[in-house]
Amino acid sequence: MSAKKVGIVCGGFSSEFEISIQSGKTIFLNLDRKLWEVYLITIDASNWTAVDDHDNRFRVSKGDFSLNRENKQIKLDVIFNAVHGAPGENGQLAALWELLQIPFTSCDSYNAALTFNKRDCLSVLRDCKVPTAKHFSLDKGDAVDLNKILDVVGLPCFVKANRAGS
Repeated sequence: MSAKKVGIVCGGFSSEFEISIQSGKTIFLNLDRKLWEVYLITIDASNWTAVDDHDNRFRVSKGDFSLNRENKQIKLDVIFNAVHGAPGENGQLAALWELLQIPFTSCDSYNAALTFNKRDCLSVLRDCKVPTAKHFSLDKGDAVDLNKILDVVGLPCFVKANRAGS
């Protein structure tokens, strides 16, 4: 029996690119080669590329997520999603993999998109009567009234972007 082909996808389009690369490389280096044929796939705004254990480089098709090099095409059996931020953590890649019917490690596209948007997620949770922490939302351009914020959430408190990391 041959080893299953796994793509470790890392990189992305956000400020979390470098930490995602570190996560992807750690996973790539530690998977058991007796069980897996492993490809490290790095995506950014202009290139989607893969590399194998022999430093062979492949172009990643955005149409079917196959790996292509010269006359060789590799179809992945499973994808390990190590992309922090967009497009991995927000559900965009999950939606593609769902359409292509490629199994992957992260949650489905709807739940990824919902939980990536903290404000939308809080609305859904509250509608389901799930207790949540006090929060105060600001939109870009809103005036910042520290007293009003402190009246609502108190101290200590922390600030998080709606669709990004802390």
